[in-house]
Amino acid sequence: MAAPNPSAAGTGYTRLETPRSLSFAVVAAAERGRHLLSPPAGTPPGSRPKSNNGTSRRGGLSVASLDHPNRDVDGDRPSDFVVMFTMRGSVIPGVAGMCMACVLVGLAGLYIYSEYNFLVNDYMHKIMIVPLGFLLVFRSNLAYGRFWESRGHIGKILRHSRSMAMFVGVKTASLTQETGKKQQHPVNNGYTKEGSSASNATVHSRTDATELNLSEMGREMAIEMQRLIILLYYVIVHTLRSQKLQMEDPLMQQLTPEETAELTTAVFMPIVVIRWALQHTQTMGEAGVLAWWEQAHLLSHFDGLLESAVGAHKVASTPVPFPYTQLLSWLVNVFVCTVPLAVASAYAGGGPPEEALSPLTIGLVSFASAVIALALLGINETAAELEAPFGYDPNDIKLGKLGEAMEIDVAVLLRGTSFAQALIAQRSAAAAKIAAPKKK
Repeated sequence: MAAPNPSAAGTGYTRLETPRSLSFAVVAAAERGRHLLSPPAGTPPGSRPKSNNGTSRRGGLSVASLDHPNRDVDGDRPSDFVVMFTMRGSVIPGVAGMCMACVLVGLAGLYIYSEYNFLVNDYMHKIMIVPLGFLLVFRSNLAYGRFWESRGHIGKILRHSRSMAMFVGVKTASLTQETGKKQQHPVNNGYTKEGSSASNATVHSRTDATELNLSEMGREMAIEMQRLIILLYYVIVHTLRSQKLQMEDPLMQQLTPEETAELTTAVFMPIVVIRWALQHTQTMGEAGVLAWWEQAHLLSHFDGLLESAVGAHKVASTPVPFPYTQLLSWLVNVFVCTVPLAVASAYAGGGPPEEALSPLTIGLVSFASAVIALALLGINETAAELEAPFGYDPNDIKLGKLGEAMEIDVAVLLRGTSFAQALIAQRSAAAAKIAAPKKK
């Protein structure tokens, strides 16, 4: 792949030359009598070839340094101690109140046994724990599958968006470079007679004007595709979150009144933006900017975007059946509210009633009641968190963060490095303004 050409007007790209396949390169190197990765002829023994910046490099590429232990500064994951006491994104604060209530129920069971010699048989809980555990595991697997299916659809949307930007950026750069080459090296058709010089000049002027027009239309196509790609992701996120579009956002203010009316009237808004992109692609094809196969290539990406958007919307608009979640909630809460009585009977039932309120028995019953409640309620709450992954909770998919990264990549691919750096600086300034303390 050729290096970017900063001199290209309006872009940071240059046209990609067709690379030879690796097998062809190996055959060509063998014909020259040396291996593909061997040093060039005339290199002194023991020396290494020089790279473009003058530093020594090996004959072949190596990625072994990526696994060097010194690079792993922070470790692959935090320690178990840090994970246990991290409350952001945890379900423990949400179930802590219910766990304390279960502890009080267990202590009440000890008091009842000490005063009235009454025990609760744990036979019902032993039978109930089997179907309850099955229902909890089934809901957890279902929620986990929904979460990763949603993340897969978002990943495909980001992939198709970046692929489209890369394709259009390369096409725009090729049009710009071809125009620059023809301006620097005009074509000589061999007309030397005086009578044909005027007509030849007219043909050249028309050709140059056409090439300049195509180059300008290519840049306009890049700008329009950037707007539509970012707008599509913005609309998809609002659709998944069942939110209305914020008309005060800068992205929405770029729309014409007709586009705004069409977008806000549609039920499934992403399909409207995809249709705009299709119309723009067809217009560029009719103008000669895109060939038929280039239009077909972009059409495949549009199909992928629509398929992924529909798939993500399917997850967002189809919750877990209410009877299942209602039944599971009843069973879990009834179980954790009554099992402390059985725990109290198990720990104090073998001894005299007057010893039921001993510190050791109180501690054991409190700990066992809290742990059982935390396990069952925590698993159920975790499943509920993962079932709807498109919100603003810490455990939800970071749609905003992923979109910001994609926006920068699209800006680099379509508008160049300078535009992307300006966008990053503008975003950093806006974030600093939001985070700055307000003056009294």
